Amino acid sequence: MYYRLATLLFGLLHSVNVFSQAPAIQFQHAMGGSLDDISYDVVVTQDGGYLVAGGSTSSDGDLLKPSEVQHGGNYDFWFAKLDPALNFQWKKHLGGTGSDLASSCLQAPDGGYFIGGSTSSNDVDVSGNHSDDFDFWIVKLFSSGSVQWKKCFGGINYDDFGGMRITPDGGLILAGGSQSNDGDVTGNHGSSDFWLVKTDGSGNIQWQKSYGGIDYEKAADVRVCPDGGYILVGFSESNTGDVTGNHGDYDVWVMKTDVSGNLQWQRSIGGSGYDAANGVVALNDGGFIVCGYSGSNDGDVTGNHGDDDACIFKLDESGTILWSKCMGGLNTDVATGVEAVGDDGFIFSCYSKSTGGDVENNYGLWDYWIVKTDLDGVIQWQNNFGGSLNDVCYAAKPTPDEGFILTGYSESQDVDVSGNHGKKDFWVVKLAGLVGIAETVPAEVKLSVYPQPADNFAFLQIPQDAILNYPQLSIDFFDLAGKKINEQTVTYDPVIKLDCSRWNSGIYFYRLKNNGYTLANGKIVVQ
Repeated sequence: MYYRLATLLFGLLHSVNVFSQAPAIQFQHAMGGSLDDISYDVVVTQDGGYLVAGGSTSSDGDLLKPSEVQHGGNYDFWFAKLDPALNFQWKKHLGGTGSDLASSCLQAPDGGYFIGGSTSSNDVDVSGNHSDDFDFWIVKLFSSGSVQWKKCFGGINYDDFGGMRITPDGGLILAGGSQSNDGDVTGNHGSSDFWLVKTDGSGNIQWQKSYGGIDYEKAADVRVCPDGGYILVGFSESNTGDVTGNHGDYDVWVMKTDVSGNLQWQRSIGGSGYDAANGVVALNDGGFIVCGYSGSNDGDVTGNHGDDDACIFKLDESGTILWSKCMGGLNTDVATGVEAVGDDGFIFSCYSKSTGGDVENNYGLWDYWIVKTDLDGVIQWQNNFGGSLNDVCYAAKPTPDEGFILTGYSESQDVDVSGNHGKKDFWVVKLAGLVGIAETVPAEVKLSVYPQPADNFAFLQIPQDAILNYPQLSIDFFDLAGKKINEQTVTYDPVIKLDCSRWNSGIYFYRLKNNGYTLANGKIVVQ
């Protein structure tokens, strides 16, 4: 088994070109039961593993709820802690007899976790709901997965959770949509508003604000800005109250507040079709990247390929559009989230039914579609993952090994997907990082590693030309999760003796750098 794994990873090392091709699947895990189980978010945890969260209607398979908490097919919060290879470490479900759906997860500064979503329950695990309609529901976990506290936020009408972030003071900023004007909610403008809630680290409300017009608005994502304020994105059909500039139908609506939630500026973005935002990144230069989908091909939107396209917009610090892009093919393509990839560009989680245009392949119905762009929104690589049925991606996050972790749901049991339990399963996919980087490098920096596999010591021989031409050489060593476990400075000796006697058996990786710039990557097998 060990040598089969090593052979597989060796093949990956020689088959992926890091500069132009999408990384390959390293691990995948379909999780759930015989009914519908949908994952909406994943976070990379401090130990190199992952926490994945969503909602489940199943009571069998990976869930095995006791009979007293089988809630008649309604969704419960379901979240699971995974190791770096996507194996379960623990898993939990929480909820009541209503519907409870988790859509965001974060690791807390104390090592625990925040799970955020919506609930219509007010029994079993849920208390404090303001009505029989939906409230925001936030659960704080210890690192073991046991509950530290849980709270409902809202009023007597429909309050629909969108997203949350940890604030610099250790509290939370929550965003979504609210139709209430009582309970925790004040200032509603009519129908549903963007609703922003600031709490302390124990879930106590410090302040809250409603923003919108007389028609329907919902915030889908929120980020903390470099100046301490907040950026919210979602959609709006208003052209009154706080909202101006609507182009017709629903628009992407972006609004910026100060640290106290006071509105600083807002921007309606779109055309005559339906336009909505699902994700935003606040950039160090004060600007923003916004993503979502658009059925327009006029107004602020150009280049639509047909039907809805995934759309991205670059805004400056005052909300002025600097550029916009449509990504997709002839059918429907939706961007569900965006993350910065260091200073190298952006990764977009999408799902797609298309072929043609920017989309090279489709396995049938919806596929996970992952797009990597540079800082100007130019596609560097893209790929779809899935099977012959519906596979919908809701989140893609960079991992420490320069790979990516994806989550959503899958109905498939073929092509890239195995282990489906029936209907929709959480589908978690790890795309290779350092294990997917080709070892083809210039001859002057190509290292020799021996013996392979190593026992107590490994030796890395560096060409003499590399030592002469690159005067600030160093080597970093990583485990399979991408965690750096050692580093060494290269002197004039071309042979480095590496003590790996305390390393567990497995695959490790090295990165040769000169003054921080990567020259070569490779692997070390330890037996």
